Amino acid sequence: MTEMRIERKQKGFTLGELIASVGIAAMVLSFGVPSLVDFQRNAIMTSSVNSMISGINLARVEALKRQLPVTLCGSPDPDAAEPVCGPGGGSGFIVFVDDNDNGVPDESTDGNAMVDANEVVVLQSSGRDETIELFGNGGAYIAFGADGYLVTTAAGQEVSSSTVILYCDDRGNVDVGGRSAARVVNTAITGRPQVLRDVVDVQIAVAATGGDCPG
Repeated sequence: MTEMRIERKQKGFTLGELIASVGIAAMVLSFGVPSLVDFQRNAIMTSSVNSMISGINLARVEALKRQLPVTLCGSPDPDAAEPVCGPGGGSGFIVFVDDNDNGVPDESTDGNAMVDANEVVVLQSSGRDETIELFGNGGAYIAFGADGYLVTTAAGQEVSSSTVILYCDDRGNVDVGGRSAARVVNTAITGRPQVLRDVVDVQIAVAATGGDCPG
């Protein structure tokens, strides 16, 4: 009986094909990784800005509801048991009822954009992201009157409420997908906040705040 032999060809990649495949994969990753990094940084920026928008809206609503002055201010340690207003907290802030609630009107402490004795803190937002810098066109506070309108300058303060807040990371004011990597929060005299993302709007905010956000 004749013995039949069937030759089987082994299938696989040659060394040249393997090198080419690795090169293509590396090229695809070189495009994908920066996009993923930008996506993550945009998400962090959006979260930080949305936190501020929520804080401003809450301060305005509380002022209307309580018929008392309410202030949002930057805080060096917003998560503290007894937080205070001041610089050094990054994007952290607090919202508090700016009235000492002792039944006695006190022009020296009521509506002064400082946390005084017996004043209720209604929100503490850590906002701890060191990659983002904030710049305002006034003091590190936004004050609201009992009517829900923005208070131009809090009692006893030498600087006014910040109506423009610029958010910027080390990317600066660069175009990312048709919008700026930076953000601007504008608060109207009516107390309503708005987020701006166009490169031109950021340039205007840089001029208004003196912020370091190169384009």
